[in-house]
Amino acid sequence: MADISDVVDECLVVSTAFTEISSDTYNEVGAVNFEDNDKVYPYFLFDKSNISSVVDKYNKSTQLASQVTYTAQLYFMNTYTELEKTTVTLQTKQSDLITIANKYFAELKTRTQSGSKGFIVGSITFNAFDEVHNNRVVQLSYNVEFITYIENCSTGTFNY
Repeated sequence: MADISDVVDECLVVSTAFTEISSDTYNEVGAVNFEDNDKVYPYFLFDKSNISSVVDKYNKSTQLASQVTYTAQLYFMNTYTELEKTTVTLQTKQSDLITIANKYFAELKTRTQSGSKGFIVGSITFNAFDEVHNNRVVQLSYNVEFITYIENCSTGTFNY
């Protein structure tokens, strides 16, 4: 059984353990500028403001959700300084960041593929590559599906 908190926790466990990611957070993209001042790059962000869900299956006897797919937006960010721009192309920075993201997703999928954590990783869709923060940071954005399995929910008490 899993819910969105289990998904977020597991994503952060993997990003924290991954030596190629220096810091991580569960926050919104705007926090990169204001709240997460102790961040170090490369940086992983699970965007708390971009999570949607779809109930895929219901329990026939209770009508409670038994499978829910969450779609979340995940970001990978790294610096791209003026000094770097003289020797490193934007394409190289993008490629390096994609490599980090691919390694991250491979580990996340490996850890969840059995469903033992209550969810599996579904499709992963690359969204965008952007230069942000006055062209000093590059970021990749991905939409990721997390298919969760829900058991042992009660229907609640209703007094009519």
